[in-house]
Amino acid sequence: MTATMRTPRPDEKPGTQRRERRWLPAAAVLVALVVLVGGGYVAAGALSVPAGPPTSVSGVVQIQPLSGWSFAGRGRLSPSGPEFARLTRGGGTVDVVAYPGAGGTAEALAVVYTRELETELIRLSVSSHMASIRTASGLPGVRFSYAGVLPDTSAPIDGEVTVIVGANGNGAAFDGWAPAGLLSYASGDIRSMVDTAVIA
Repeated sequence: MTATMRTPRPDEKPGTQRRERRWLPAAAVLVALVVLVGGGYVAAGALSVPAGPPTSVSGVVQIQPLSGWSFAGRGRLSPSGPEFARLTRGGGTVDVVAYPGAGGTAEALAVVYTRELETELIRLSVSSHMASIRTASGLPGVRFSYAGVLPDTSAPIDGEVTVIVGANGNGAAFDGWAPAGLLSYASGDIRSMVDTAVIA
């Protein structure tokens, strides 16, 4: 243990010596760091629990928002196109697109959704690799990534799309996206919500 002699206080008897413990400030900083980091992981875990009512789109797909995610509206990809609902949290967004009676395979529906992206974004670049996935309920699907630019703001974004076709032929596309370089901060939550989504 490292210790140093210090100047006696005025209220101490002459000749009294006390050793200061120089390791106490370092220990206090260490404890503060442990609490701060540990608390961060606890807070992150709290953001990964279901919260609020599920969001349903066209009676085809239902998604359960996690803590921190909020409903941000509904729309259609085009005047006669499929309906979607949007959930957001900070810079992360997920568009849940319903395809009633889509039929076919998830791969085929992914091609259909890619065409939708081509009308929504400029300078679109889509990954040539489609990864096969399976949801918690056992439904098969495909997942691919993309990058593009929003035409109204010229802001670059990164996205990841998961496409699933249910046993009854209904399909859904889950388009998670965020400003370029920030998708990784939301993708864990987005994948968790997709994994527990229900396709009618």
